[in-house]
Amino acid sequence: MSKQFIFCFLMLVLLTLPVSAKLDKSSSLVSPSLVEYAGLSVNWQMILAVKDTEKLDRMYVFGKYLYVLTDQNYLVCIGRNRGNIRFGLQLAPSGLPVYRPYYYGKKLWFMVGAELLVLDPEVGEVIESKVFKTLGGSAMCPLVRNKDRIYVAGLDHRLQAITASNYMADFGVSSYDNSKINSVLAAEDFVVFSTERGNIIGITPDGPQKRWQRDVSGRVSASLVKDGEYVYVPCEDTKLYKFNAFTGKNAWSLPFQTGNAVLDPPIIGEKVVYQYIDVHGLYAVNKDSGRKIWQVKAGLNLLAENGNLAYIIAQPGLLVVMNNSTGMEMYSVNFAAVTDYAVNTTDSSFYIADNAGRVMSIKTKGPQK
Repeated sequence: MSKQFIFCFLMLVLLTLPVSAKLDKSSSLVSPSLVEYAGLSVNWQMILAVKDTEKLDRMYVFGKYLYVLTDQNYLVCIGRNRGNIRFGLQLAPSGLPVYRPYYYGKKLWFMVGAELLVLDPEVGEVIESKVFKTLGGSAMCPLVRNKDRIYVAGLDHRLQAITASNYMADFGVSSYDNSKINSVLAAEDFVVFSTERGNIIGITPDGPQKRWQRDVSGRVSASLVKDGEYVYVPCEDTKLYKFNAFTGKNAWSLPFQTGNAVLDPPIIGEKVVYQYIDVHGLYAVNKDSGRKIWQVKAGLNLLAENGNLAYIIAQPGLLVVMNNSTGMEMYSVNFAAVTDYAVNTTDSSFYIADNAGRVMSIKTKGPQK
């Protein structure tokens, strides 16, 4: 009897088991035996005390912690090694928009409206807060920072540079047509921002001096993504662009053609860029050439990489394992109960959850070729 047949049989049995009317939260989110048979291992599972009216909203991996933010803005910090709860706190009042945090100096830097919140996971508290009055009432995208400055775009369509040491306004800059700034990237030696109308602008980090500008042919609604000295630009003109952050020159001979508007930021792996496109699913794109390696039409996002293997969350509740060298699917695993997940590009572990509060850490085994 083939291994593939046994694997499929196990999946069929699990899919057809009766489901009780009330979920047993102590049960495994994903069958450990099926996980083990797929060459993976369950590291831990823990249960969050989630209210009946509350759902998990986002999961982040930063440093040695996993962070879970609920739709009521309650934040839980979990140790990635053992699954122990480090702390939980009400980050912001329920209903207020909380932008993705920026991880810098082993701290999380949040923007909530016009207020900066600096969370220190070792202390388990927000250690600093500051309202930036120069933003015109609210931030319009996540903040970024380098050693000297914080950069955040405001309602007034200006990018504000704020001195990191004392939170005083340093300088502001806008696009030539004063269009809304919706994304910004920063390093020690460059700053790049985008506008809704498709202006991609590089400036010096210590003053409003423009280095370059590229105008793409469609709207830019998803965030720019930085990878070393390169900037990835997801555009609604159905293309993913890669520019040099210092010069604005094309890093690929041609932008990657996706077949539909690019509404989500790409995920940057070790050698591969992963891009979700509505209707078309998840693409894997070679970083150097900008050419397609594979496409999973039901794919949603990357969970983690291990060597040349990419672990993909896909519909309808599947883990799909792809080989980035061959472009071939290796196998898939039933993840029917999974509703939430983290994207982890720091190591090969991945993290999944459901709205009942079950959170599971799964380890991959050894570097895979």
